[in-house]
Order: sequence, then structure tokens, then C-alpha cells
Amino acid sequence: MTRFLAQWWAKRKYIFSAEVDAATHELHAALSAQRAQEARAMIAQLNKEAEEIEENIKRVAEMEEKGYWLCENGHEEVGPTKEYLETNGKVPAEKRCFSCSSPAKFIKRSLMSGQEQYESDQERKEAEKVAESKRQAAKQQEEEAAKGGEDTVKHFKREAARSRELAERLRQL
Repeated sequence: MTRFLAQWWAKRKYIFSAEVDAATHELHAALSAQRAQEARAMIAQLNKEAEEIEENIKRVAEMEEKGYWLCENGHEEVGPTKEYLETNGKVPAEKRCFSCSSPAKFIKRSLMSGQEQYESDQERKEAEKVAESKRQAAKQQEEEAAKGGEDTVKHFKREAARSRELAERLRQL
């Protein structure tokens, strides 16, 4: 009688253990799927930031060609440039920012000195490098985290299926 109870209990315990393993593997799979989703969101964010930087580079290049006002606090105004330029054929000595009332300077590529053009080009190159580094980080993240996460999900789902199959075979004994 004791042997019968021990065998019955051992079988139930083994089945329970296999079911616990299957549930644990499913939890691991769900966690890996969540991490892969987070990695995809990070990739999308990095790509979005890179695109915004590239759009800003183009916007600033256009503004430099057309001309714009830049105040001491960094506010940019694409304001009434023609009116100011046509006044006596030159830009007035001082203009105030509409946002903060601090002095503003007229910036135009054709009016820049060689040093200012060089610095502008350097800033543009640095921004392009930042955008490229964000794209590289997104690519690396995609290769490592997202694809690896999907493979991990598949692995844990297979393990869960194996544990459930083992439990089912034990029930049939």
C-alpha cells in the first residue's frame, strides 16, 4: 500500500513539476517578447531622432541661405529680412528679439566671414555625425536585442511545449 501511494504521489509530483516548468518557460517567453518590443521601440526612437536631426540640418542650411535673426538667447526668427536689408542697403546695427527682447544678429551665409562659414560647416558635420551614430546604434540594437529576443521567445515556447508534452505522457502512464 505504501509503495502504491509513493508511486501515485511521485507521478503526480512529476506531472506537477513538468507543468510548473512549462508555465515558467511561458513566463520567460512573455518577458523576452516584452523586451524585444521595448528594443523595437528604442530602435524606432533612435531612427526618429536621427531623422529629426537630418531635417534640422536641412532647415538650418535653408535658413542660412535665406538669412535669419539669431538672438543672444538662441531664439531664431525668420522675420522681415527683406525690409531690413532694403533699408539703406544694409542690415541695421541692432534689432531686438520678439521673444525675449535681447539683441539679435542677422545671419546669412553670403554675409558670413570665412571663419563663420567654417564654424557653420563644422557644426553641420558634427550634427551629421550624431545622426549617423544614432542610426548605427539603432542598427546594432536591431541586430542584437530585437532578433535575439525573438529567438529567445521561440526557444522558451519550444521548452514549454516539451514540458507540457512530458506531463501529458506521464498522465498516460
